[in-house]
Amino acid sequence: MTTNLSYVKNVTRELLWWMIRKYHPKCYFCDKPFVLSDILPPRGLVRLTIHHKNGIHRPDLDQEVLAHPFCHRSYHSKDNINKGR
Repeated sequence: MTTNLSYVKNVTRELLWWMIRKYHPKCYFCDKPFVLSDILPPRGLVRLTIHHKNGIHRPDLDQEVLAHPFCHRSYHSKDNINKGR
């Protein structure tokens, strides 16, 4: 059985979109809702990042939240500046 790659990509995209709307509909930092183009846009560059609330980078769904990459970078940039003071 051959599989149409674009079909699989669309099904995956829709599943991810459904899961994000249900479990993490907004960016953890800016509180703006995610849009469909954030999830597997046409060029394949995912526009979401995972932030670990406790700072420990291990798989733990209770500590992982989704964020826009810009918001995530801004948070860590500010966090690193404050640590130096």
